[in-house]
Amino acid sequence: MRKNKFPSLITLGILIVLSATLSLSCNNSFGVFHEIQTEKPQEGTDTFVKGSVKALAEDDTNYYAAMSKIFYRPKHTDGSSSTDGTVLKTWKLLKVNGESDYFCSGMVSDGAGTLYVASSAKDSGILNGIYSTIDAGANWTNLITGSDDTFSNSYVDTLFFAGDHLFVSAHSINPAGDDLYALYYYDGTSFKLAGSAMAGLPYCITDLAYDGSNYWAMNKEKVFVGDDSTGVIAMAPDTTSGTPQANADRLLCGLFVDSSNRIHVTTYDDYLFTYVSNAWTSRSISESGSHSSSIRLGKIIEITKGPSDKKLPRLLIANTSSTTSYGYYEYPYEDSSTTIQAVAGANGIVAGGSSTYNSTVRGKPVNVFYVSQDKTVLFVGLSSNDSSSYSLYSSTYSSAEGKWSGWSAE
Repeated sequence: MRKNKFPSLITLGILIVLSATLSLSCNNSFGVFHEIQTEKPQEGTDTFVKGSVKALAEDDTNYYAAMSKIFYRPKHTDGSSSTDGTVLKTWKLLKVNGESDYFCSGMVSDGAGTLYVASSAKDSGILNGIYSTIDAGANWTNLITGSDDTFSNSYVDTLFFAGDHLFVSAHSINPAGDDLYALYYYDGTSFKLAGSAMAGLPYCITDLAYDGSNYWAMNKEKVFVGDDSTGVIAMAPDTTSGTPQANADRLLCGLFVDSSNRIHVTTYDDYLFTYVSNAWTSRSISESGSHSSSIRLGKIIEITKGPSDKKLPRLLIANTSSTTSYGYYEYPYEDSSTTIQAVAGANGIVAGGSSTYNSTVRGKPVNVFYVSQDKTVLFVGLSSNDSSSYSLYSSTYSSAEGKWSGWSAE
């Protein structure tokens, strides 16, 4: 059966219910909450009630959250308070190129003040344009010129920014059956294929990063690598011994380059692969050090700040298994222990205690992590099907106190 020609247009209700640990993007499905909350419910923005946040970004002025449309708030809150005294964080709809009736097919920022958005027609999925703005949406530039027909028969799935380049993961409809996927990059003038091996792929590129020398990407099947030493980006499947690959029990779900330029890849079957000194190693993330069928790893982010008595830096790694209530693990990867010292999110340094963790992140699939450019604000975008719970939370690091504030509803 042919895949939906524009999978990003699946309604939020379906998006939240579908099991996405097996989907093209390794997004997460939502299971039944396992906790009766004892903490006073947090008060956040109605926009993020019973929804799914799929991308997060920032520029010099605002933070941005992408659902079917994009919402933004100033980095500095307006100072108003809710009924329980919590400072309100007012999120507003972002018009893209003057339009408010659009579907966000992708959103990313470059870390230097530019926001990129792929805007598509809400009903058909036809691409309106891939836009950039350097002034928080006051003015937009369409990067697709009139003569560039790269996406004339394609649908954009997501955007990435790595190194100095914007990347676009897209797919075209294959009349014979399954869709075909490709990865492109913007060379400053037009969009180019990121190597001949990056066209006609059976699965969508779901993560991409840069380690200072090479670009790394992955789909659920394999890892790709390439550089731009010739002035042209040319990526191809990684052939290093031990490279992560899918098998009957394994799908690849997350890729991240840490502050030491090590490449980490997570898998659906509980393993964390790490590439350093031109070699791959792999370990189970479960607390026992051996494979656990109840843990399914997903997206990754790194935090470099925390209490002085805690091991840093550490990776936050999403758990995509409903059996163990989703959420995430904290992994201080510099730990030399023979067993990975994975810390459940409830006992980590970000959540603000088990009670806060249980009433915010636990029980919800993690779609995306995002840490601010100054490394002091951490966001987690979730899927929530509960009308009393939110899909976006943040935790802020205080240098004065030397700790994270704990998850707070946006």
